[in-house]
Amino acid sequence: MAKETKYVKVLWIKCHWDYAYSAGMNGIVDAERAPELIKGGFVIPIPDAEDKKVNTLPEDFPGRDKLFNMGFETVQQVKDAGEALLDEGISQTMLKKIMKYGE
Repeated sequence: MAKETKYVKVLWIKCHWDYAYSAGMNGIVDAERAPELIKGGFVIPIPDAEDKKVNTLPEDFPGRDKLFNMGFETVQQVKDAGEALLDEGISQTMLKKIMKYGE
């Protein structure tokens, strides 16, 4: 079975003799070479779109960050989960606040 090569998206800060990228360009590098290029000041990693997900739950929503990190993106998704949230580590008190939100 062939080895799967992993890549890292990067922003080039300065040129490197092994690559055809110029400073200011976006590109990709082999994940195994990325640490040495970062340490040498040649590149900085660009986070994937998944890393930039924006929490769309309302600012005042109870347990907002924890729920977003659990994968919930809307108030309706959270309310639909209902008591199943208890299995995910949400306390009974927090669940009551969540269910009363917006009433």
